[in-house]
Amino acid sequence: MRQTTFMQIFSDLHGAISDGTLLPGMPLPSENTLAQQYSTSRPTVRKAIKMLSEQSLIVRKQGIGSVVAEKKQEKPLIFGLDLELQSSSYHYYQKIIKGISSVAESGKHKLQIISLESDLAAAAEGVDGFILSHIRNDQEKFNEFAKLAGQGTPVVLINRFPVNPELSYISVDYRKEMFRAVSCLLKNGARNVLLYAPFSCKEPQFVSRIEGWRQAYRENGLAVPELLVFDDDSPEDGERFLRQLKSGGTDVLFVSQGDEFFQAMQAVVAAGLRVPEDISIFCFDDMEFLSDRMGIPLSFIKMPLEKMGRLAAEYLIRKNRDRTSLPIHLVFETSLVINGCKFLL
Repeated sequence: MRQTTFMQIFSDLHGAISDGTLLPGMPLPSENTLAQQYSTSRPTVRKAIKMLSEQSLIVRKQGIGSVVAEKKQEKPLIFGLDLELQSSSYHYYQKIIKGISSVAESGKHKLQIISLESDLAAAAEGVDGFILSHIRNDQEKFNEFAKLAGQGTPVVLINRFPVNPELSYISVDYRKEMFRAVSCLLKNGARNVLLYAPFSCKEPQFVSRIEGWRQAYRENGLAVPELLVFDDDSPEDGERFLRQLKSGGTDVLFVSQGDEFFQAMQAVVAAGLRVPEDISIFCFDDMEFLSDRMGIPLSFIKMPLEKMGRLAAEYLIRKNRDRTSLPIHLVFETSLVINGCKFLL
């Protein structure tokens, strides 16, 4: 249905105030200017201005006319996080926290660690939204958070793909990014890209990395060397992994996630291999800190974790300001950091 003229004026001015085109203290266009712009009468313009005033968006100033009102001081929000600071994946979560904190500090918002095993409905009473990055792919748990989101507590997940439309997510496409990295290696002459993923056989975000590895071989016209996949944490598979390294011929050792790096390196040392002279190492995680500290030439897939944390916090703020705003579903690309890999120099 077509808007009335005064509603069109109201909507346009409201939008200009909301998006910052008209800043606090700036005067509105005069009634005459607006009347000419919209080909209408001054009483119609006044009707739109009256609505803006009733919503406390503008105030009258003597000698100036209507100006944009100063924004009210917003109350600090509390973000509920499921982070585990003692996790072995500290290198991963630390970057997410940095992004969240940069937004929280600017608005004096607070962070509160929550337990996923607690009463989530009760936890929701004490926070203004949830940022979840440690949660497992548990559909029952996703359903609980979707219910809370539907009741008005915004929820955003990092590096998870929930099917619930009420839940927001900010993620990378693990399968696509693994495919891209391994494909680069294969196109540049690598053939034996050993995939070490002993703890990656259950969670979708890790299984998809293994599928990306397989896809890279298939789409490059090569047979998929299933014997180069080590996705079992049993002692037998660990022994098989060590034998494979000792046998020689491995071009690249691709570690599926940062948590598996130290165990993989122990096997590399036990096999008497030198990095990068005898073998190149790749990891699907930002390993810059470890690479520098340990002096190991280590290439890795770098996710924009700090940016993802920042956007998650900004979403909670936006959703608390405007409950009608829609959930966000963002997928980011990663970058390859090359360090001592002869196939990508």
